Amino acid sequence: MNIKKNIHLRKIGDEHIMVTQTGEKLNYSRVISLNESAAYLVEQSANNAFTITQWATLLMNKYGIDHKQAYLDAQALIDALKDAGVIENDE
Repeated sequence: MNIKKNIHLRKIGDEHIMVTQTGEKLNYSRVISLNESAAYLVEQSANNAFTITQWATLLMNKYGIDHKQAYLDAQALIDALKDAGVIENDE
């Protein structure tokens, strides 16, 4: 999977948001808010393909959580980002 190329992560104050770039401008009319761990995963995957297993491993290493919880958290984020239309499958 990949984050679509026209999606950009921004930090405004304490908020992490994903916005779409249309042409030379960022489109703030459709914003996706992320918590800190979700923003961390998106940052780590910028311009790179990723798998749920890779995201779970990143969560385990950074936050010291067990594999089951990390996998569930990674899956929940992937599902939410797919529903929002910001993830492309490699298929």
